[in-house]
Amino acid sequence: GSDLGHYMYVEASYPRVKGDVTKLRSPTFPMSGYNCQMQIAYHMRGYHIGTLAVEVLADGGREVMFQRVGEQPDGWQRANITIGGLTNFNITIWGIVGDGYAGDIAIDDLALVNCEPPYWEYVQITQPPADTSLEEGERLVLPCSFRGIPPPTVTWTKDGGAVPDNAQVKLNGTLIIEDASTYDSGLYECTLHNTYYTQAASATVSVKGSVGNCNFEDGLCNFRDGMDEVDFFWSRNTGSTGSWGTGPVTDHTIGTDQGY
Repeated sequence: GSDLGHYMYVEASYPRVKGDVTKLRSPTFPMSGYNCQMQIAYHMRGYHIGTLAVEVLADGGREVMFQRVGEQPDGWQRANITIGGLTNFNITIWGIVGDGYAGDIAIDDLALVNCEPPYWEYVQITQPPADTSLEEGERLVLPCSFRGIPPPTVTWTKDGGAVPDNAQVKLNGTLIIEDASTYDSGLYECTLHNTYYTQAASATVSVKGSVGNCNFEDGLCNFRDGMDEVDFFWSRNTGSTGSWGTGPVTDHTIGTDQGY
């Protein structure tokens, strides 16, 4: 609280330009307990303030846990950032320059609290996924929150195979699909595994197609084949049409010979 103390800051004046990035990275920590938090003091006063972000990189992936953009209330602010139980993780503090010299961002008094892990703990799914129905284009969220020491690995499957390419799995086990389609319907299962134990939970997802939309993966979507005067019917198919030199070899929706 005096001019004798030290802090770290982003100098936004020339030669810095908008979008310049600097990073402050912690050592790699082998493991944390489930109540682990990071405390940080930050100061973001000025008309040209850019972005301050805290990113965690761990065995399960990477995730931005905290972010502030633009000028914040004057004075030092404090944040408690939930880290949770992770293995082999580090923390990176991003400073991104705004669009002028009045954009100095400062940080101070970093601390990891309640992070000491127990020796071991059985794997437990604390919030399993639930059967979910949603409309096409909506956001699908399937939780799979957990406890366990060492922190378990989280694996998701759909209908016994890989989840769709557009699925995101967060560090806390949650699976998210933005803009879900009927192709995302199916049985989803999350499996947790560590050295001592394995546990799994599953949920059925049903994505209803919008009226007038159809990708033919689950039938004709209430379209009717052979109405009025016709000479033959449309054929619902996978793979090639069976005629040499004509027709597709994959469908458009999935892009494989398994799709319709």
